[in-house]
Amino acid sequence: MPAHRLLDSLNDAQREAVTAPLGPVLVLAGAGSGKTRVLTHRAAWLILEHGVSPHGLMAVTFTNKAAAEMRGRIESLLSMPADPLWIGTFHGLAHRMLRRHWREAGLPQSFQIIDEDDQQRLVRKIIREQNLDEQRWVPREVQQFINAHKDEGRRSKKLDDRGDPTRRQLIRLYALYEARCEQAGIVDFAELLLRCHEMLQNVPDLGAYYRERFRHILVDEFQDTNGIQYDWLKLLAGKTGALYVVGDDDQCLATGTPVTMGDGTIKPIEAVLPGEKVMSSYGAGDFRPATVTERFVKPRRGSMISIQLRSGTVIESTPEHTHFAGYVLGKTPQTHFLYLMHKEGVGYRLGTSQVYTRGQAKPIVGFRQRAAQERADAAWIIRTHATENEARLDEMITALRYGLPTLPFVPRKGSGTNGLVHDPRLIARVFSSLDTNQNALRLLEHAGLDPARPHHHPRGRNSRRRNIVITLCGDRRGATPMHRITIVGVDSGDAASLEAMGLSVRTNGPRKRSWRFDTVRRDFGEIMAIARRIRERFGDAHYVLQGHILDRSLPFTNASSIRPGMVMPTGAGEFDVVERIEYRECEGDVYDLNVDRTHNFIASGIVTHNSIYRWRGARVENMQHFKREFGAKVYRLEQNYRSTQVILAAANAVISRNTDRMGKELWTAVKGGEP
Repeated sequence: MPAHRLLDSLNDAQREAVTAPLGPVLVLAGAGSGKTRVLTHRAAWLILEHGVSPHGLMAVTFTNKAAAEMRGRIESLLSMPADPLWIGTFHGLAHRMLRRHWREAGLPQSFQIIDEDDQQRLVRKIIREQNLDEQRWVPREVQQFINAHKDEGRRSKKLDDRGDPTRRQLIRLYALYEARCEQAGIVDFAELLLRCHEMLQNVPDLGAYYRERFRHILVDEFQDTNGIQYDWLKLLAGKTGALYVVGDDDQCLATGTPVTMGDGTIKPIEAVLPGEKVMSSYGAGDFRPATVTERFVKPRRGSMISIQLRSGTVIESTPEHTHFAGYVLGKTPQTHFLYLMHKEGVGYRLGTSQVYTRGQAKPIVGFRQRAAQERADAAWIIRTHATENEARLDEMITALRYGLPTLPFVPRKGSGTNGLVHDPRLIARVFSSLDTNQNALRLLEHAGLDPARPHHHPRGRNSRRRNIVITLCGDRRGATPMHRITIVGVDSGDAASLEAMGLSVRTNGPRKRSWRFDTVRRDFGEIMAIARRIRERFGDAHYVLQGHILDRSLPFTNASSIRPGMVMPTGAGEFDVVERIEYRECEGDVYDLNVDRTHNFIASGIVTHNSIYRWRGARVENMQHFKREFGAKVYRLEQNYRSTQVILAAANAVISRNTDRMGKELWTAVKGGEP
């Protein structure tokens, strides 16, 4: 694609971010505002407009799938293979460097990488050799201590026991573990990045080589970086490198949000302190006090979402904040959907449906039924409507505007044989004639939806899909909440892969044609660690996250993905219906809590999720560190596609009186609107 046409598909804010002057850049963006589009266009812009060699460009992300998608988009923009670019995950790129420079890293050429199960077995062996009680020194907890410090770049010899005998013993076990790994020539997952960082730091010529080579480093989802990842990036960039990072640092609730405390009293969220107890769901409607371990506060300049429910309750959060919300039969009112559906190997299509389908022995949510009939892989709710005609009109206009078909992926069954919907050959021609992938990504961006987080992942015992179902508070056992991870499949090779990871797989179903892996943990972080390992092993597995807050599970849904007609759980143990979604501009502090074990609390009478960052070991404050340490120029993707201009004009008029604001005005292409 010629450089002058590269920017045609971008809005003004995206274009400004893509063409930012060379140097450190921080792009702040919410869900659906075009983060990945900006990152990939920046890479192509550097090559086409500035003549940057593809060999001198590195792009870093968090999953192999995201890296593959990034590579595909860049190749499409450049109309050439992106092989010279180093595109991959943090650990994948570090591994690549270590294989090239094993001597400098102090490793044997044939060093082996051990997974978390092997790591835990080694830790257990060391504990037993030291004649320690495994009930007191739990291998899993010792393993977590080791990995947590590696993720922050801390070796055992750098740790201070602070006069604490327990910590002293943990440091000693960490040192013994390091020595055993060194002796055996093995490297755990956390070691990859730490060892690579030390190598670049301790071998000046090698560090200088990579700093000279990779003058441009692009980083996706920067808010998820931990300590060692950020330090590794800083070391690679040096003082002259151009780090270009994209992320969002605000997954919080508004100041003044009322939080229900453990004794039933109410406090504004900014007054809740670590160590205090808040009311929390332990699963299946069992509400008890739980301890706040951390409270986060961040300055916010940007849009906030106000979710208004039938009861009159209003909860306000950043678009990225995770809530529990979904469609529940018997609770959700009749609603008509415009949905976007995806099928691997075919593409994307639009369709309409409703909550309560007709002619069924048992009611089923319409888009879920369609996904099952067509063996689709994902579905997003674009918009909801009160009547079928409004949904049909939306479907027609959206299909024409975005170049997306409304034909089914597979021929319709029935007595008819001559219609287009019954002819598989003609259906295939329609999908092959359109770039539904790019068109759908554009629609999702404009609808404020995340391509990686659909509203629905079809599941089935006999399906070959790899869905990793993670359920917060999915099992109650006494006083402790338990969290569940489940994966079901029919492929015997997948089952063997899980067993090779040390996971217990059993046959499933009355005819035992499928298999099932299912386990629970007290620590949700452990569940996520298992899920990450499975996804890394399979490559194309999907997370399906849900919370068993009341008597049935609801999906993890970020605020920008919540739609009218969904239900949310209340602190009274009932479901409340979402009636309206509004955006407003925010200028001030926003807050979030981390709640021990249960990871949920009651805000504005609604059960919501707590901060997501500590599951991943991420340090969201890296955003501020990068801005300060590098003097990065900040760009914000602020266009709002769903609010009307009437609403946004009123919001802008209010905040314009604040003389300290940064000269930003929220705007929309949606003209007019109800006063």
